[in-house]
Amino acid sequence: AVLTPFADLGLIVVDEEHDSSFKQTDGLRYSARDLAVKRARDLDIPLILGSATPSFESLNNALSGRYQHLELTERAGGATLPTYELIDIRGHSLDGGLSEPLLRAIGAHLGAGGQALVFLNRRGFAPSMVCGHCQWQARCPGCEWPMTMHQRPPAVICHHCGRRQGLPEACPDCLQSALIAVGSGTQRCEDVLAERFADVPVHRIDRDTTRSQRRLEAQLNAIGNGQPAILVGTQMLAKGHHFPDVTLVAVVNADGGFMSPDFRAPERTAQLIVQVAGRAGRAERPGTVIIQSYQPDSPLLNTLIHDGYGAFARQELESRVAAELPPHTPMALLRAEAVDGEDALRWLGVLAGHLGPGLQVFGPAPALMPRVADRLRFQLMLTAATRRNLHRALLPLKTLDETPRGVRWSLDVDPYDTY
Repeated sequence: AVLTPFADLGLIVVDEEHDSSFKQTDGLRYSARDLAVKRARDLDIPLILGSATPSFESLNNALSGRYQHLELTERAGGATLPTYELIDIRGHSLDGGLSEPLLRAIGAHLGAGGQALVFLNRRGFAPSMVCGHCQWQARCPGCEWPMTMHQRPPAVICHHCGRRQGLPEACPDCLQSALIAVGSGTQRCEDVLAERFADVPVHRIDRDTTRSQRRLEAQLNAIGNGQPAILVGTQMLAKGHHFPDVTLVAVVNADGGFMSPDFRAPERTAQLIVQVAGRAGRAERPGTVIIQSYQPDSPLLNTLIHDGYGAFARQELESRVAAELPPHTPMALLRAEAVDGEDALRWLGVLAGHLGPGLQVFGPAPALMPRVADRLRFQLMLTAATRRNLHRALLPLKTLDETPRGVRWSLDVDPYDTY
Protein backbone atom coordinates (compact mmCIF):
# COMPACT_ATOMS: atom_id res chain seq x y z
CA ALA A 1 0.00 0.00 0.00
CA VAL A 2 2.83 2.41 0.77
CA LEU A 3 3.96 2.13 -2.86
CA THR A 4 0.53 3.03 -4.28
CA PRO A 5 0.45 6.18 -6.47
CA PHE A 6 -1.68 9.07 -5.12
CA ALA A 7 -2.66 12.31 -6.81
CA ASP A 8 -2.74 14.32 -3.58
CA LEU A 9 -1.63 12.24 -0.60
CA GLY A 10 -2.10 14.24 2.60
CA LEU A 11 -1.49 11.81 5.48
CA ILE A 12 0.09 8.41 6.09
CA VAL A 13 -0.90 6.28 9.10
CA VAL A 14 1.08 3.14 9.99
CA ASP A 15 -0.95 1.16 12.51
CA GLU A 16 0.88 -1.34 14.74
CA GLU A 17 4.11 0.15 13.40
CA HIS A 18 6.21 -2.29 15.43
CA ASP A 19 4.82 -5.33 13.62
CA SER A 20 7.34 -7.62 11.96
CA SER A 21 5.15 -8.05 8.88
CA PHE A 22 6.21 -4.57 7.73
CA LYS A 23 9.72 -5.92 7.11
CA GLN A 24 10.23 -7.77 3.83
CA THR A 25 12.70 -10.52 4.76
CA ASP A 26 13.33 -12.13 1.38
CA GLY A 27 13.86 -10.90 -2.16
CA LEU A 28 14.26 -7.13 -2.04
CA ARG A 29 14.60 -6.41 1.68
CA TYR A 30 12.94 -3.23 2.90
CA SER A 31 10.78 -1.91 5.73
CA ALA A 32 7.36 -0.63 4.72
CA ARG A 33 7.32 1.48 7.90
CA ASP A 34 10.62 3.15 7.03
CA LEU A 35 9.47 3.60 3.44
CA ALA A 36 6.38 5.39 4.81
CA VAL A 37 8.69 7.69 6.79
CA LYS A 38 10.69 8.46 3.65
CA ARG A 39 7.60 9.06 1.53
CA ALA A 40 6.02 11.36 4.11
CA ARG A 41 9.25 13.35 4.40
CA ASP A 42 9.60 13.68 0.62
CA LEU A 43 5.98 14.86 0.30
CA ASP A 44 6.22 17.05 3.43
CA ILE A 45 3.04 15.53 4.89
CA PRO A 46 2.20 14.22 8.39
CA LEU A 47 2.95 10.63 9.33
CA ILE A 48 1.41 8.85 12.31
CA LEU A 49 3.15 5.74 13.66
CA GLY A 50 0.70 4.07 16.04
CA SER A 51 1.42 1.31 18.54
CA ALA A 52 0.85 0.37 22.16
CA THR A 53 4.32 -1.19 22.03
CA PRO A 54 6.44 1.01 19.75
CA SER A 55 9.48 -0.44 18.03
CA PHE A 56 12.72 0.59 19.70
CA GLU A 57 13.67 2.49 16.53
CA SER A 58 10.53 4.64 16.64
CA LEU A 59 10.64 5.06 20.41
CA ASN A 60 14.29 6.11 20.25
CA ASN A 61 13.41 8.72 17.61
CA ALA A 62 10.59 9.99 19.83
CA LEU A 63 12.72 10.16 22.99
CA SER A 64 15.48 12.01 21.12
CA GLY A 65 13.01 14.60 19.82
CA ARG A 66 13.21 13.50 16.20
CA TYR A 67 9.57 12.46 16.28
CA GLN A 68 6.77 14.14 18.20
CA HIS A 69 5.78 11.79 21.01
CA LEU A 70 2.03 11.58 21.71
CA GLU A 71 0.92 9.25 24.50
CA LEU A 72 -2.61 7.90 24.98
CA THR A 73 -2.86 7.23 28.70
CA GLU A 74 -6.46 5.94 28.81
CA ARG A 75 -8.03 2.87 27.22
CA ALA A 76 -10.88 3.29 24.76
CA GLY A 77 -14.33 3.44 26.34
CA GLY A 78 -12.93 4.06 29.81
CA ALA A 79 -11.86 0.43 30.28
CA THR A 80 -9.37 -0.17 33.09
CA LEU A 81 -5.91 -1.64 32.53
CA PRO A 82 -5.58 -5.33 33.41
CA THR A 83 -3.78 -6.50 36.53
CA TYR A 84 -0.81 -8.87 36.22
CA GLU A 85 -0.10 -12.04 38.18
CA LEU A 86 3.06 -14.15 37.89
CA ILE A 87 3.02 -17.91 38.51
CA ASP A 88 6.35 -19.52 39.37
CA ILE A 89 6.15 -22.92 37.64
CA ARG A 90 9.49 -24.24 38.88
CA GLY A 91 8.76 -27.63 40.39
CA HIS A 92 5.18 -27.69 39.10
CA SER A 93 3.79 -30.64 37.16
CA LEU A 94 2.31 -29.14 34.02
CA ASP A 95 -0.57 -30.59 32.04
CA GLY A 96 -0.29 -29.52 28.42
CA GLY A 97 1.95 -26.68 29.59
CA LEU A 98 -0.68 -25.47 32.08
CA SER A 99 -0.12 -25.38 35.84
CA GLU A 100 -2.84 -26.26 38.33
CA PRO A 101 -3.05 -22.66 39.70
CA LEU A 102 -3.62 -21.41 36.15
CA LEU A 103 -6.28 -24.06 35.47
CA ARG A 104 -8.08 -23.05 38.69
CA ALA A 105 -7.96 -19.39 37.65
CA ILE A 106 -9.42 -20.24 34.24
CA GLY A 107 -12.23 -22.15 35.98
CA ALA A 108 -12.96 -19.20 38.28
CA HIS A 109 -13.27 -16.74 35.39
CA LEU A 110 -15.47 -19.12 33.41
CA GLY A 111 -17.64 -19.63 36.49
CA ALA A 112 -18.10 -15.86 36.74
CA GLY A 113 -19.38 -15.75 33.15
CA GLY A 114 -16.17 -14.54 31.55
CA GLN A 115 -14.04 -15.87 28.72
CA ALA A 116 -10.39 -16.92 28.93
CA LEU A 117 -7.67 -16.48 26.31
CA VAL A 118 -4.69 -18.83 26.53
CA PHE A 119 -1.68 -17.62 24.56
CA LEU A 120 0.99 -20.07 23.46
CA ASN A 121 3.11 -19.00 20.51
CA ARG A 122 3.81 -22.54 19.35
CA ARG A 123 1.43 -24.41 17.07
CA GLY A 124 1.18 -28.17 16.79
CA PHE A 125 0.86 -30.74 19.56
CA ALA A 126 4.45 -30.81 20.86
CA PRO A 127 7.64 -29.08 19.68
CA SER A 128 9.66 -32.28 19.86
CA MET A 129 9.28 -36.04 19.69
CA VAL A 130 11.86 -38.33 21.30
CA CYS A 131 12.36 -42.00 22.09
CA GLY A 132 12.35 -42.70 25.82
CA HIS A 133 14.45 -45.83 25.25
CA CYS A 134 17.39 -44.68 23.07
CA GLN A 135 16.92 -40.86 23.03
CA TRP A 136 16.33 -40.71 19.24
CA GLN A 137 14.72 -37.42 18.28
CA ALA A 138 12.63 -36.55 15.23
CA ARG A 139 14.84 -34.00 13.45
CA CYS A 140 14.48 -32.46 10.02
CA PRO A 141 17.12 -33.98 7.71
CA GLY A 142 17.35 -30.73 5.77
CA CYS A 143 17.58 -28.33 8.74
CA GLU A 144 18.91 -30.55 11.55
CA TRP A 145 16.21 -28.97 13.74
CA PRO A 146 13.58 -30.76 15.86
CA MET A 147 10.37 -31.46 13.94
CA THR A 148 7.08 -30.48 15.54
CA MET A 149 4.58 -33.22 16.30
CA HIS A 150 1.04 -32.60 15.02
CA GLN A 151 -1.93 -34.81 15.89
CA ARG A 152 -4.56 -33.36 13.53
CA PRO A 153 -3.62 -34.55 10.94
CA PRO A 154 -0.93 -36.85 12.42
CA ALA A 155 2.54 -35.89 11.21
CA VAL A 156 5.88 -34.44 12.22
CA ILE A 157 6.52 -31.15 10.43
CA CYS A 158 9.54 -28.88 10.18
CA HIS A 159 8.27 -25.36 10.79
CA HIS A 160 11.34 -23.91 9.06
CA CYS A 161 11.37 -25.59 5.64
CA GLY A 162 7.93 -27.22 5.63
CA ARG A 163 9.14 -30.84 5.33
CA ARG A 164 6.40 -33.23 6.47
CA GLN A 165 6.68 -36.90 7.47
CA GLY A 166 4.19 -39.42 8.79
CA LEU A 167 3.92 -39.84 12.54
CA PRO A 168 6.12 -42.84 13.45
CA GLU A 169 4.52 -45.62 15.48
CA ALA A 170 7.88 -46.84 16.75
CA CYS A 171 11.41 -45.47 17.07
CA PRO A 172 13.20 -45.88 13.71
CA ASP A 173 16.51 -46.55 15.52
CA CYS A 174 15.68 -49.07 18.25
CA LEU A 175 12.18 -50.08 17.06
CA GLN A 176 10.77 -49.56 20.56
CA SER A 177 7.30 -47.99 20.85
CA ALA A 178 8.49 -45.61 23.56
CA LEU A 179 7.99 -42.34 21.69
CA ILE A 180 7.31 -39.32 23.88
CA ALA A 181 5.84 -35.94 22.92
CA VAL A 182 8.00 -33.33 24.69
CA GLY A 183 6.66 -29.86 25.40
CA SER A 184 3.33 -28.29 24.49
CA GLY A 185 1.83 -26.65 21.46
CA THR A 186 -1.63 -25.23 20.86
CA GLN A 187 -3.12 -28.63 19.92
CA ARG A 188 -2.02 -30.24 23.20
CA CYS A 189 -3.16 -27.22 25.20
CA GLU A 190 -6.55 -27.37 23.46
CA ASP A 191 -6.98 -31.07 24.32
CA VAL A 192 -6.20 -30.50 28.02
CA LEU A 193 -8.59 -27.57 28.29
CA ALA A 194 -11.37 -29.41 26.42
CA GLU A 195 -11.05 -32.34 28.84
CA ARG A 196 -10.85 -30.17 31.96
CA PHE A 197 -13.73 -27.86 30.96
CA ALA A 198 -15.91 -30.24 28.97
CA ASP A 199 -19.01 -28.03 29.17
CA VAL A 200 -17.26 -24.94 27.71
CA PRO A 201 -16.37 -24.56 24.01
CA VAL A 202 -12.64 -24.32 23.27
CA HIS A 203 -11.65 -22.41 20.13
CA ARG A 204 -8.13 -22.83 18.77
CA ILE A 205 -6.88 -20.05 16.52
CA ASP A 206 -3.56 -20.62 14.79
CA ARG A 207 -2.30 -21.04 11.24
CA ASP A 208 -3.51 -24.64 11.14
CA THR A 209 -7.16 -23.79 11.95
CA THR A 210 -7.52 -20.48 10.08
CA ARG A 211 -6.10 -21.07 6.63
CA SER A 212 -8.95 -19.03 5.13
CA GLN A 213 -10.56 -15.75 6.14
CA ARG A 214 -13.95 -17.49 6.25
CA ARG A 215 -12.79 -20.02 8.84
CA LEU A 216 -11.26 -17.27 10.97
CA GLU A 217 -14.46 -15.21 10.84
CA ALA A 218 -16.52 -18.25 11.83
CA GLN A 219 -14.29 -18.78 14.87
CA LEU A 220 -14.47 -15.12 15.88
CA ASN A 221 -18.27 -15.05 15.47
CA ALA A 222 -18.60 -18.09 17.73
CA ILE A 223 -16.54 -16.30 20.37
CA GLY A 224 -18.54 -13.08 20.01
CA ASN A 225 -21.78 -14.51 21.43
CA GLY A 226 -20.67 -13.54 24.95
CA GLN A 227 -21.04 -17.02 26.47
CA PRO A 228 -18.23 -18.56 28.55
CA ALA A 229 -15.55 -19.87 26.21
CA ILE A 230 -11.83 -20.52 26.01
CA LEU A 231 -9.62 -19.24 23.21
CA VAL A 232 -6.29 -20.95 22.59
CA GLY A 233 -3.91 -19.53 20.05
CA THR A 234 -0.67 -18.10 18.81
CA GLN A 235 0.25 -14.49 18.04
CA MET A 236 -2.71 -14.38 15.63
CA LEU A 237 -4.73 -13.60 18.79
CA ALA A 238 -2.36 -10.94 20.08
CA LYS A 239 -3.47 -7.93 18.08
CA GLY A 240 -6.33 -6.39 16.19
CA HIS A 241 -9.15 -8.36 17.86
CA HIS A 242 -11.77 -7.03 20.25
CA PHE A 243 -13.00 -9.64 22.71
CA PRO A 244 -15.23 -7.69 25.13
CA ASP A 245 -15.99 -10.74 27.30
CA VAL A 246 -12.41 -11.93 27.81
CA THR A 247 -11.57 -11.32 31.47
CA LEU A 248 -8.49 -13.55 31.72
CA VAL A 249 -5.44 -13.74 29.48
CA ALA A 250 -2.93 -16.48 30.26
CA VAL A 251 0.60 -16.41 28.85
CA VAL A 252 1.74 -20.03 29.04
CA ASN A 253 5.48 -19.53 28.46
CA ALA A 254 7.07 -16.09 28.73
CA ASP A 255 10.68 -17.22 29.09
CA GLY A 256 11.93 -18.26 25.65
CA GLY A 257 12.26 -14.81 24.11
CA PHE A 258 14.11 -13.36 27.09
CA MET A 259 16.81 -16.04 26.79
CA SER A 260 17.27 -16.02 23.01
CA PRO A 261 20.67 -15.25 21.45
CA ASP A 262 18.89 -12.86 19.05
CA PHE A 263 19.31 -9.38 20.53
CA ARG A 264 15.85 -8.30 19.33
CA ALA A 265 14.03 -11.26 20.92
CA PRO A 266 13.33 -9.57 24.31
CA GLU A 267 11.78 -6.60 22.46
CA ARG A 268 9.53 -8.87 20.38
CA THR A 269 8.58 -10.97 23.42
CA ALA A 270 7.61 -7.92 25.47
CA GLN A 271 5.55 -6.58 22.59
CA LEU A 272 3.69 -9.88 22.25
CA ILE A 273 2.97 -10.09 25.99
CA VAL A 274 1.64 -6.53 26.14
CA GLN A 275 -0.36 -6.91 22.94
CA VAL A 276 -2.02 -10.14 24.05
CA ALA A 277 -2.57 -8.70 27.54
CA GLY A 278 -4.48 -5.90 25.84
CA ARG A 279 -7.22 -8.40 24.91
CA ALA A 280 -8.26 -8.61 28.59
CA GLY A 281 -10.81 -6.31 30.22
CA ARG A 282 -11.64 -4.26 27.15
CA ALA A 283 -15.23 -3.57 28.24
CA GLU A 284 -16.94 -3.12 31.62
CA ARG A 285 -15.38 -6.16 33.26
CA PRO A 286 -11.86 -5.79 34.69
CA GLY A 287 -9.18 -7.98 33.18
CA THR A 288 -6.45 -10.17 34.65
CA VAL A 289 -3.25 -11.33 32.95
CA ILE A 290 -1.52 -14.41 34.36
CA ILE A 291 2.01 -15.20 33.21
CA GLN A 292 3.69 -18.55 33.83
CA SER A 293 7.46 -18.42 34.12
CA TYR A 294 10.42 -20.60 35.07
CA GLN A 295 12.30 -17.35 35.74
CA PRO A 296 9.92 -15.26 37.87
CA ASP A 297 12.87 -13.18 39.12
CA SER A 298 13.85 -12.05 35.61
CA PRO A 299 14.57 -8.29 35.77
CA LEU A 300 13.24 -7.80 32.24
CA LEU A 301 9.95 -9.60 32.92
CA ASN A 302 9.41 -7.83 36.24
CA THR A 303 10.12 -4.40 34.77
CA LEU A 304 7.60 -5.11 32.03
CA ILE A 305 4.90 -6.30 34.44
CA HIS A 306 5.34 -3.76 37.22
CA ASP A 307 6.56 -0.64 35.41
CA GLY A 308 5.11 -1.08 31.92
CA TYR A 309 6.41 -1.34 28.40
CA GLY A 310 7.86 2.19 28.40
CA ALA A 311 10.15 1.46 31.35
CA PHE A 312 11.10 -1.90 29.87
CA ALA A 313 11.97 -0.27 26.54
CA ARG A 314 14.09 2.44 28.13
CA GLN A 315 16.01 -0.19 30.13
CA GLU A 316 16.64 -2.26 27.02
CA LEU A 317 17.62 0.82 24.99
CA GLU A 318 20.31 1.58 27.55
CA SER A 319 21.61 -1.99 27.14
CA ARG A 320 21.66 -1.56 23.36
CA VAL A 321 23.75 1.62 23.72
CA ALA A 322 26.24 -0.19 25.96
CA ALA A 323 26.47 -3.10 23.51
CA GLU A 324 26.64 -0.82 20.44
CA LEU A 325 23.57 -2.40 18.89
CA PRO A 326 20.61 -0.89 16.96
CA PRO A 327 18.95 1.53 17.14
CA HIS A 328 21.96 3.29 18.69
CA THR A 329 24.37 1.75 16.18
CA PRO A 330 23.31 1.11 12.55
CA MET A 331 23.71 -2.49 11.41
CA ALA A 332 23.64 -4.61 8.27
CA LEU A 333 23.87 -8.35 7.74
CA LEU A 334 25.59 -9.99 4.79
CA ARG A 335 24.36 -13.56 4.42
CA ALA A 336 25.49 -16.32 2.08
CA GLU A 337 24.20 -19.87 1.78
CA ALA A 338 25.01 -22.93 -0.31
CA VAL A 339 24.74 -26.71 -0.18
CA ASP A 340 28.54 -26.72 0.30
CA GLY A 341 29.31 -24.46 3.25
CA GLU A 342 32.83 -23.78 1.93
CA ASP A 343 31.33 -22.13 -1.15
CA ALA A 344 29.28 -19.81 1.04
CA LEU A 345 32.27 -18.97 3.23
CA ARG A 346 34.48 -18.23 0.22
CA TRP A 347 31.87 -15.89 -1.22
CA LEU A 348 31.51 -14.08 2.09
CA GLY A 349 35.28 -13.53 1.96
CA VAL A 350 34.89 -11.99 -1.50
CA LEU A 351 32.06 -9.75 -0.27
CA ALA A 352 34.14 -8.65 2.73
CA GLY A 353 36.96 -7.68 0.38
CA HIS A 354 34.66 -5.27 -1.47
CA LEU A 355 33.44 -3.43 1.62
CA GLY A 356 34.55 0.14 2.11
CA PRO A 357 36.28 1.51 5.22
CA GLY A 358 34.63 2.60 8.46
CA LEU A 359 32.96 -0.69 9.37
CA GLN A 360 33.21 -3.06 12.29
CA VAL A 361 32.99 -6.55 10.82
CA PHE A 362 31.96 -9.52 12.97
CA GLY A 363 32.39 -12.93 11.36
CA PRO A 364 32.06 -14.79 9.15
CA ALA A 365 30.11 -17.03 11.49
CA PRO A 366 27.33 -19.60 11.12
CA ALA A 367 23.84 -18.12 11.27
CA LEU A 368 21.87 -18.85 14.44
CA MET A 369 20.01 -21.37 12.31
CA PRO A 370 23.08 -22.72 10.47
CA ARG A 371 21.20 -25.06 8.13
CA VAL A 372 17.81 -24.69 6.44
CA ALA A 373 16.48 -26.89 3.63
CA ASP A 374 19.85 -28.61 3.07
CA ARG A 375 21.71 -25.30 2.68
CA LEU A 376 24.44 -24.11 5.06
CA ARG A 377 24.18 -20.46 6.07
CA PHE A 378 26.89 -18.01 7.16
CA GLN A 379 26.83 -14.29 7.82
CA LEU A 380 28.83 -11.15 8.45
CA MET A 381 27.48 -8.63 10.95
CA LEU A 382 28.44 -5.09 10.01
CA THR A 383 28.14 -1.96 12.16
CA ALA A 384 29.29 1.62 11.71
CA ALA A 385 29.44 4.80 13.76
CA THR A 386 26.87 6.55 11.55
CA ARG A 387 24.29 5.52 8.97
CA ARG A 388 26.12 7.55 6.34
CA ASN A 389 29.32 5.58 7.01
CA LEU A 390 27.40 2.29 6.80
CA HIS A 391 25.81 3.10 3.44
CA ARG A 392 29.05 4.43 2.01
CA ALA A 393 30.93 1.26 2.97
CA LEU A 394 28.23 -0.96 1.42
CA LEU A 395 28.14 0.90 -1.90
CA PRO A 396 31.00 -1.08 -3.58
CA LEU A 397 28.84 -4.23 -3.40
CA LYS A 398 26.85 -2.81 -6.33
CA THR A 399 29.84 -3.39 -8.63
CA LEU A 400 30.17 -7.12 -7.91
CA ASP A 401 30.36 -9.57 -10.79
CA GLU A 402 28.10 -12.58 -11.14
CA THR A 403 27.53 -14.70 -8.02
CA PRO A 404 29.10 -18.19 -8.08
CA ARG A 405 26.79 -20.99 -9.14
CA GLY A 406 24.88 -22.57 -6.24
CA VAL A 407 25.47 -19.65 -3.86
CA ARG A 408 22.72 -17.31 -2.71
CA TRP A 409 23.55 -14.13 -0.84
CA SER A 410 21.69 -11.12 0.52
CA LEU A 411 22.31 -7.77 2.12
CA ASP A 412 19.89 -6.75 4.88
CA VAL A 413 20.21 -3.24 6.27
CA ASP A 414 18.50 -2.86 9.66
CA PRO A 415 17.84 -6.62 9.96
CA TYR A 416 14.75 -7.57 11.91
CA ASP A 417 16.33 -10.79 13.12
CA THR A 418 19.78 -12.32 13.06
CA TYR A 419 18.70 -15.87 12.22
